[in-house]
Amino acid sequence: MLAVLSCLVLFLSGCSKDGDDVPTPGPGGGGGTGLRTTVVGLVRDADGAPLSGASVSCGGATTTTDAAGAFLLADVATDSRCYVRAVKAGFFSGSAGAITKANGITRVRITLLSDAPVATFNGSSGTDTELSGGARVNIAANAVVDAGGNAVSGSVSLSMRHLDPEAEDFADIMPGGDLVAVGPDGDRQLQSFGMLMVRLADGGGNELQLAAGSTAQITLPVPPSLLGEAPATMPLWHYDESTGKWEEDGTATLVGGQYVGSVGHFSSWNCDLPFDRATVTGLVRDCNGDPVEGVTVKIGQAQAVTDAQGRYERFVPTGLPMTVQVNEPQLGLVSSAIAAGPFTDGQTSDIADLSVPCPAYVSLTLNCTSGAAVFGYATVAWSGGSTMLPFDAAGTYRIAVPANNASAELRVVHANGAAHETDVQLPASAGNTVGAGTFEVCPTGGGGGGEYGITFTLNGDGFNNQAVNISTNGIFATAVYSVPDDGTVGYATSAGASFNIGFPGNGTGSWTSDEGGGEGMFGIGINGQNYVGWNFTLTVTEYGAVGGHVRGTISGTAMRFDPVTFEMFEVQLSNGTFDLLRGPDEG
Repeated sequence: MLAVLSCLVLFLSGCSKDGDDVPTPGPGGGGGTGLRTTVVGLVRDADGAPLSGASVSCGGATTTTDAAGAFLLADVATDSRCYVRAVKAGFFSGSAGAITKANGITRVRITLLSDAPVATFNGSSGTDTELSGGARVNIAANAVVDAGGNAVSGSVSLSMRHLDPEAEDFADIMPGGDLVAVGPDGDRQLQSFGMLMVRLADGGGNELQLAAGSTAQITLPVPPSLLGEAPATMPLWHYDESTGKWEEDGTATLVGGQYVGSVGHFSSWNCDLPFDRATVTGLVRDCNGDPVEGVTVKIGQAQAVTDAQGRYERFVPTGLPMTVQVNEPQLGLVSSAIAAGPFTDGQTSDIADLSVPCPAYVSLTLNCTSGAAVFGYATVAWSGGSTMLPFDAAGTYRIAVPANNASAELRVVHANGAAHETDVQLPASAGNTVGAGTFEVCPTGGGGGGEYGITFTLNGDGFNNQAVNISTNGIFATAVYSVPDDGTVGYATSAGASFNIGFPGNGTGSWTSDEGGGEGMFGIGINGQNYVGWNFTLTVTEYGAVGGHVRGTISGTAMRFDPVTFEMFEVQLSNGTFDLLRGPDEG
């Protein structure tokens, strides 16, 4: 929580060495770009069935999927690419990268593939295992070790999945979902010629690896449609689970329509060509011309999910033609494919509207008579499938569902715990809507209070009694207690400004800071400038239960570092009052 302040203290005290890079805070005093977003999505298996109990993480926040496979992570710190990872026993880990909707809602879909073993072998003997279709792994004798580096001579289970880039579900099941790779001068976009996911485990399910200095040979068949583009040698890339990006690591050689290469560890491996990056955007409309929310659009080899305005956005490789198409078989929504590209580096292209049949809908009205913030998500789950829709205000919403006349469960969940469940019968015909009624959705334990945020006045560094008012809902004005750190961090963000605070514990009190020292902290991002609290007093006058309020006052000075001139600039904050929605504790 005090990392940014510590860096600033070291700089001002002269501890940094000549030539060292001095980190500067992002908006709101955080690191990186300082973007914040709410992440929502679904986790499903390869058949589209919802997976409950999956652990989902993004930007340091973690949650668990519900019975419909849905999750919500409010007020997540991220950069321009939001990376989300899901883990569940019995499956390979899955993930999705999406272009961040700053101060909005970023949507993802994650498919987890079963990691059921395809072979069992003795570690002292090795294995040469081939899947139908030609994907293959060859592991030498005595090449497998446990987490402590000890050779494994007993039984080893091998889980392996080949991902064909020409398969209909490739964009759904591949790690990351967006083919972003680390390049020498920034991120690149990849074109895949085939992927292989491999996991080794002992009898207790503990993950095993190749011994240091050992290699295994992998073989990936090239789809016939891509053979004409396949070069004689191809870069090999492994997937970094911590960043959600592919990293170049070796070379594969084309032999008889297959790429063959050596790898020094097992994870997910990819035969790809790297390209510069462009951006594709577009809109999905139904038969009435209305935007369709929450549907998946395939863009080349990747995918994106439409927002509340029916829009989608995705990074794509330059120089390649591709097709763009809605592909939502569970909802019976498939559009004609539109040819797009090739694109140039840095280009943003708006694709012609994609048209789909009118979906069936379940409609619902959300309200909180106390005036507290209404935000969360609603799910509709039926046998073998589910869909979800986030909400961030009171009003009437429609969720696209299959037109199959099936019995389903509608669940409405406030982000802070309040939940309602009811049975619904899905429409029998496309274009029809079933009304589910009105739901009173208020935060658990919460009172009223209307909007949240902070107000304060700034003077100095170009500000002259400038009043700042960040007034927003509880998604973007939240305080969260971290159990491991025994501290609370609060945020309030809007399009023009951001603010954060931090203090020990989870209760009321007053904390002071003298030249960056002390237990409290705060940061401001405004007009493109970023300030870190220096001499100030932070007082918490109310610390409510989850769903309640965290209120208090703050005043003092903050400092801005100019990385060009290496000068410090001071701003005076006065009359600061904050009112934040207390979110669920983080374990």
